[in-house]
Formats: sequence, structure tokens, C-alpha cells
Amino acid sequence: MVLFVREAMTLADSWADGLFSRNAYVMRAELRATVGFTRPQAFAVATIHAGS
Repeated sequence: MVLFVREAMTLADSWADGLFSRNAYVMRAELRATVGFTRPQAFAVATIHAGS
């Protein structure tokens, strides 16, 4: 499993809309990414014989 990141993380914060007077704070973080599943590059077929 591999994480592919399309864009860097953005971080936004704010004291707007009366948040300062209520002693509140808003923070938002965004990340554009996806998870990918890789396929094996090769397969091996083997025969195992029991020893004597």
C-alpha cells in the first residue's frame, strides 16, 4: 500500500466572527492524497519435493 500526495498540506487558522471574545479558535488542515495498492512485479512458480 502506497500513499500518493498530490499537493502539500495547507493550514488555515482564524479568530474571526467573534471567536476572540468567546476565547475560541478555529483551525483547518487539508491534504490531497490517495492510497494506491501496487501489483507485484513478478510471480514465481516453484515445485517443492519432499527430501529423503
